[in-house]
Amino acid sequence: MDDLKKLSERILISTLILALPCMMIAFLVFSWPALFGVLIGTILGIVGFLAIVRFCKTIESKPNAKRQGSLNYVLRFCLYGCVMAFFAYWHVPVLAMLVGILCNKLAILLVSMKLGKEADNVPSE
Repeated sequence: MDDLKKLSERILISTLILALPCMMIAFLVFSWPALFGVLIGTILGIVGFLAIVRFCKTIESKPNAKRQGSLNYVLRFCLYGCVMAFFAYWHVPVLAMLVGILCNKLAILLVSMKLGKEADNVPSE
């Protein structure tokens, strides 16, 4: 299994571990719409992350990678906005969706910090 796939799996598992308590708290404190919002946000974060991973796998074959990367960035945020607007129309709390997205971002940060610490502990020759 290549390193990118291992890293992606660690981040996805960490995202789910972070999102589950957030969903439980959202349900206990705010009821079903908040739980649904955190779930939607978590799914959005994962979809966005997987889009980045897919782009990273093909970046070497792209002749104009900077332009393509910028386009992917804009499309990803348009997707976030459209999905959030659609569910906000159906009275799903936007802040709950943002919490779900932040679960994914926090998982990326925590895994990268852990990898940084592991890299610091590797003895150099």
